[in-house]
Amino acid sequence: MIAPLIVVPLVLAIAVCLLITAVRTLIKVAKREVDFNRLLAFASVLLLTFLSFKIPLPTFVDGPAVTPEEEIDAHQLISFARAVGERDTVAELTDLRNVPDKFSRILALSDANPAIRVADDTVYVNWSSTPVGELAVAIAKEKNFSISIDYAPPRHTRKVYDQVWVFKPR
Repeated sequence: MIAPLIVVPLVLAIAVCLLITAVRTLIKVAKREVDFNRLLAFASVLLLTFLSFKIPLPTFVDGPAVTPEEEIDAHQLISFARAVGERDTVAELTDLRNVPDKFSRILALSDANPAIRVADDTVYVNWSSTPVGELAVAIAKEKNFSISIDYAPPRHTRKVYDQVWVFKPR
């Protein structure tokens, strides 16, 4: 990847500049050329820089994961997976006309048209819309299921229930 070739030297350059500025500020404060407040201002910049790495920033899946939590409970999602899984045992896209009407709330979690795929005792519902990207929900038969790295990197996944994950596919 090209990002480390750009980001790492840039971060190192900023760190060197901050270090040089810190040493110069300490010397000037020690010589009493500048007020002690200058050192406090520099310390606050360092503190804010350090704290910015500790603040949990939202990811793509944090927002979409709230929708299943608020709209649909785990039992509905698991019964949906059972109903779809019984109809299609082949790993292929399911025709949406075969899905019972009682599961229309699940399919309406996004405005985009969903695609359903059954694979490895897991039902994947994938909504694809160009501006937002892709959003998918995985519903597994077994508890403590986790999304494979082949489907999504760990930072693009969020566990909603024991058997339900929301993720952004690759």
